[in-house]
Amino acid sequence: MEELSIQKRGALAAEKVLVNYELDKMYKLGIFNQCIAFINKFEEQQLLSLEDQISRMRIYNKMANY
Repeated sequence: MEELSIQKRGALAAEKVLVNYELDKMYKLGIFNQCIAFINKFEEQQLLSLEDQISRMRIYNKMANY
């Protein structure tokens, strides 16, 4: 699992961010929380609509270097 760090602008040192990865170790990254949110309609603003996902595909492709 990768570690998340924050490096403030102008600083040399990076600070590690503590993240609980237990669910991500047991399931595909993020899938457990996405499924719970979908099933329970939990905070709908956390889930993008299909239209929003499609509109972001150009960005995702750039990130993946496709």
